[in-house]
Amino acid sequence: MLKSIKDAWIVPLLWFAVTVSCSDNPQKSEPVSSDLKSIYTEGAAMSRHRTDPERALIMIDSAVTVGNITAARGEYLKAVTYYGGFKDLSESKRICLDFVNGPEAGSDSVALQRMYDLLATIEYCNGNEVQLIQYATEASRLAHTLDMPD
Repeated sequence: MLKSIKDAWIVPLLWFAVTVSCSDNPQKSEPVSSDLKSIYTEGAAMSRHRTDPERALIMIDSAVTVGNITAARGEYLKAVTYYGGFKDLSESKRICLDFVNGPEAGSDSVALQRMYDLLATIEYCNGNEVQLIQYATEASRLAHTLDMPD
């Protein structure tokens, strides 16, 4: 079968080729799931917010409109964009507070936890230790509830 040990690399290569060709490739056989679209959209917006925050905001609005991400997740991404892209702590804080104090706060627990985490970061930047502890405690409580790392 194999003439020498040098030819042994062919077996794993053939196994890989057969496995890949026989496996179910979601990009070829079916549209990308909404979860993957959400992750891609969030990742794209997060990567764009530092270099092109205006474009990131357009991407976020578009993703919410077509249903790739929830409105709650969109608000979180907007808050992050203002925080990192525009260096606007006050606008970022306003978005977070509007969400956590609004009627939609219970609609997406992950977004809520992220909002509290961002609020804690903003208060750290502002030097407000009392608010920092309050928001960090709430973020940690939600993370434990959701089985997320702190």
